Amino acid sequence: MRFLMDFFSGIAYFVNQAISSAKYAGKKEFDFEEPLMRLIWIAAALCISTSFVGSYLLISDLQVLKDGVLTAMPHVWWQLAMINRLRYHGGKCLSPDSRRSFTSSNRDTCRRL
Repeated sequence: MRFLMDFFSGIAYFVNQAISSAKYAGKKEFDFEEPLMRLIWIAAALCISTSFVGSYLLISDLQVLKDGVLTAMPHVWWQLAMINRLRYHGGKCLSPDSRRSFTSSNRDTCRRL
């Protein structure tokens, strides 16, 4: 699972590179924060979807031994993927986005300083 997420993070880099090359080709001035934030959001979207697909493929048919009987747990895959993705989303997407509101050179608070 971790390998897939790392692989798709690499794909996100190349997707963002293609978008940035098309959008900023020939420009001398542009907002350098935009491609960085776009990279974070593209990587997050790819990694979140990879997590759900990978969880489904790996543990959708999970069975546990309960009272001596194998019991199917068909919904555990999306619950575990949701827990893992919320943790990822909070740490990788919301945190840089919220910090940017205080540290961005384009924000009024930084310009006043």
